[in-house]
Amino acid sequence: MKILHFIDSLGYGGAETLLTNYIPELKEHDHIIVTFSDTNLYQDITNQYTCYNLDGNPVKNLFKLISKLKKIISKENIDIVHSHSYWTNIISRLATPKKKRLINHYHFADYDTMLSNYKVRLQLIIDKTIGHRNLQRVAVSDYVYGILKQHFPKGKNSCLPNFVNTPTNSELKLYPYTKGTPLKIVAVGNIIPEKGYDILVPAFEKLKQYPIEMDVFGEGESLQVYITELAKRNITALKFCGKQKSTPALLQQYNLYCSCSTSETFGIALIEAIAAGLPVLISDIPAFKEIAPDSTLFFKQADSNDFFDKVVDIYQNGITAVESEYKYVLQKYSKPVFLKGLRDIYQ
Repeated sequence: MKILHFIDSLGYGGAETLLTNYIPELKEHDHIIVTFSDTNLYQDITNQYTCYNLDGNPVKNLFKLISKLKKIISKENIDIVHSHSYWTNIISRLATPKKKRLINHYHFADYDTMLSNYKVRLQLIIDKTIGHRNLQRVAVSDYVYGILKQHFPKGKNSCLPNFVNTPTNSELKLYPYTKGTPLKIVAVGNIIPEKGYDILVPAFEKLKQYPIEMDVFGEGESLQVYITELAKRNITALKFCGKQKSTPALLQQYNLYCSCSTSETFGIALIEAIAAGLPVLISDIPAFKEIAPDSTLFFKQADSNDFFDKVVDIYQNGITAVESEYKYVLQKYSKPVFLKGLRDIYQ
């Protein structure tokens, strides 16, 4: 079969990582990649495939982009269209012939976390109104699947949890933290509001008396804002380091992985930290509770004081991980499990 994969861009993000990891494994199919922009951080992978850039804003150039996508689907004789974001989902429905298979992947939870926003309510109305005869909605977690069942109860919905691309033959090695020793914390994620980094600044202002450091790797419009604020407050133990690819070698330089997110649909960076053998301290949001090992330490989301208390507790009492729990999580969210599920959907 010939499959068209439609995504906003090929920049850094969970959906982009997922797509560029699974396409090369599906060698029994032919693949076309279509984006809204020419941003591409995965050229070593995408150079193997035909790629199209629609070069347009989906809100401002909606009908133009629908027309462009229709032509690509016809020219390439596509069998299945598989999209990965809100606007690629909507445009794909309007561009894909009714006899073609259409898969809309849901990597977002806005219909749960942001429904008070009138723009999100409008997007939901559009999502409910614009359909397709052969549409299948796919959730990236049980949490998102619950959202789909709530808002599209009569639709064809399924759950296909994300995966982390870790070698299946690698031996898991745990890196426990010994109490009372210098504590180095790492966080990985774009500098955007839903990552919850605002709680870190007041927390580290109170942590100055402790030998505790934290590095945040990610990019975004607010990066310089945080750097400036930290300098203003003379906080040196917390650093926003800019973009850096998350690798086991990077993560294993630290004693603890942390995520302060207030909204996630899955948690690829969290699974990567588990694969690297790090203890984790994360916010108590639904997606994290779904995938995290039982021994995970949680703090109340958006609560700087609770984050501070949990970090101090780790410093004073230590933290470790349970090997059996970590192995279970890595098996559940592994590439072979994902690929089997995706092949079933395609068939």
